[in-house]
Amino acid sequence: MLSKMLLLCLRATVVSGFVMPVGRRDSNTTSTTDNSSAIVQASQDTFSRILPSTELEWQPCFSQVFCAVLDVPLDYRLPNGSRAFVPLIKYPSTQPSKGMLLTNPGGPGEAGTSFVIENASALADIVGHDWDIVSWDPRGIGSSMPALNCSIASNSTSTVQKRNFERRTDKLRGPSLPEQFFEEEFQYGQQLGVACQAVAGGPNDAGPHMNTIVVARDIISILDAYTRSCVGKTIQNSHLLNYWGFSYGTTIGQTFATAFPDRVGRMINDGVVEPDAKPVEFADAAFSTFFTYCYKAGPDTCPYYTGNSSHDIFLRFEETVRRLDPGLAFKNSWTNTTMISIALNRLKIRLWGTSYALASFPFISSPLILVETLSQNITEDGLKAVLQIVGEPTLAIFGEQLLGVACTDLENIWYNRTMNESIEELKPIRSQSFLAGDVYAAGLSGCAGWSIKPAERSLTKFGAKTRNPILFVSNTLDPVTPITSGKEAVRLFPGSQLLTINMAGHSSLAANNTCANNKIRAYLHNGALPGRNNYCAGEVGPWGITLPHPSSESNKRDNEEWNKIQEGMGRLRGISET
Repeated sequence: MLSKMLLLCLRATVVSGFVMPVGRRDSNTTSTTDNSSAIVQASQDTFSRILPSTELEWQPCFSQVFCAVLDVPLDYRLPNGSRAFVPLIKYPSTQPSKGMLLTNPGGPGEAGTSFVIENASALADIVGHDWDIVSWDPRGIGSSMPALNCSIASNSTSTVQKRNFERRTDKLRGPSLPEQFFEEEFQYGQQLGVACQAVAGGPNDAGPHMNTIVVARDIISILDAYTRSCVGKTIQNSHLLNYWGFSYGTTIGQTFATAFPDRVGRMINDGVVEPDAKPVEFADAAFSTFFTYCYKAGPDTCPYYTGNSSHDIFLRFEETVRRLDPGLAFKNSWTNTTMISIALNRLKIRLWGTSYALASFPFISSPLILVETLSQNITEDGLKAVLQIVGEPTLAIFGEQLLGVACTDLENIWYNRTMNESIEELKPIRSQSFLAGDVYAAGLSGCAGWSIKPAERSLTKFGAKTRNPILFVSNTLDPVTPITSGKEAVRLFPGSQLLTINMAGHSSLAANNTCANNKIRAYLHNGALPGRNNYCAGEVGPWGITLPHPSSESNKRDNEEWNKIQEGMGRLRGISET
């Protein structure tokens, strides 16, 4: 059950200035960060002015969308008790509507309302403009009430927010990067847990009501309100859930399908989460496609190009990384060992982020070249410049919204574990990936400080025979929701099917694959699964290059180069395990 932590999208704000959410991002990521923050703030201001109702009372908001706030029980076991307010947003159909298509972007911790504002038009182009595309902010997230804002509630000078660069570099530490990183994240989790228990841990607060089974019950409330509405009464089977969930959104989908199998309409779970999977087993391979794309693009297009093969480009990368080896620095008693550790870790986080959506590959050549130059003469000023390039995290890599969902979904099994206990038990996850193993495992360790228990028991196993078959979607090289999860999900839900996209990246939105988009649209329109045609070949990728899967038999040399690169990524994993 370890991997049910669901770091899945690693939140959208892993590294300031470098955003990798689920949706497509083709432009400069710094402006995307600013834009997303502005949308969240605007959403909170908008929804605070809407009177909550037990019915779906839509009113115009923002541009081309409608907003509503649904009044639901805070605790469904106490229907006459305290209330919770669920904000919703609707991108209306422009053709006669087939009904409501709910969607969730993942996280956990992402606001569905912001996702619709930013991505609904693109989604409509895929599914057709005859669906009302609707999303909501799950419990404790975005504009939902009660809110979970522990770090905001804390004073800006509190220990929760004192994660500054100087404190982390004030002493020489040991050679193990995970040990240092774990210490920082573990202590942050402890402090955040105390703050959240104080301001959000009571029975009428958000904390005890954030696990996914409660979110599934909110979906039932949304469906019931829709069925009662004037529009819902005109839609056939309006009581059934039509849904497209991404990443952690597939956990919501599978939880709903397990708890309410008779209410499943046409459900797509895209970028599939399974509790017992190896979450980041393909993270290094997904990023490794950068070297192949760069080689195919050529030196005039990819500035990081070198040598005569994709493996030569990888060797250039490996040489830079090895200059940032904290084990070597500690062995030689370098006084800047800790700074080297931080620089390597931030670089790894950033590069893992690029593998979520390969459209960011063209933007990383220049930063990699700058890091390469600075790493050749490792000075304190040079390392600070590296950190400026690769970015510093925002308040925390793992914020309270993510922990509030993930730790309660795990029913607090990690609470009160020591840092050493956490490090030891998380070794299998850390060994899965050079880029992602440490950071993913550190997120799990944050639950050791989370004392808020769920009011309602969480679902710990998925599976049911649903009223209608489910379509699962997986990319062959997904950096955080491996295709093995999609295969397991099909086994758990009889009659369902897996659509495979032969590309790297996180979810079908990252792949932007015409074949897959057409099959998703057809399923939503007529309920038909792809059948034997459940495989989509790779299409255009970074720099306009179309590749077969790197392990394809169609090109022997490409296969040989790919295998060499994977061996090299395995060598790099040894740096983290030194």
